[in-house]
Amino acid sequence: MDMYNFDMLSKELEVGREIEFEYNKNQYSITNSTDGYWYFYCDSTKKELLKICEFDDKQKLIKTMAEYKIDGTSIRDIFDLFKYNIESLSIL
Repeated sequence: MDMYNFDMLSKELEVGREIEFEYNKNQYSITNSTDGYWYFYCDSTKKELLKICEFDDKQKLIKTMAEYKIDGTSIRDIFDLFKYNIESLSIL
């Protein structure tokens, strides 16, 4: 998988694709559900971290994900500074 910055990631989210990645030894996912909403999960702990927005509200999805912080670091910075485990990135 190529290195993805946040702008590249946001383009994938705009077309409805789901994202999985590892950061600080935890696996995370940005997932859409059959209930019509986007969710942010920590798959390592099996916890829902955030019910983000309705499926069609891609602007809110991208804005929320850009600003959301894991251990004090925004997801935008995690991707723009390549702090995620690059080999763990999966775009579904």
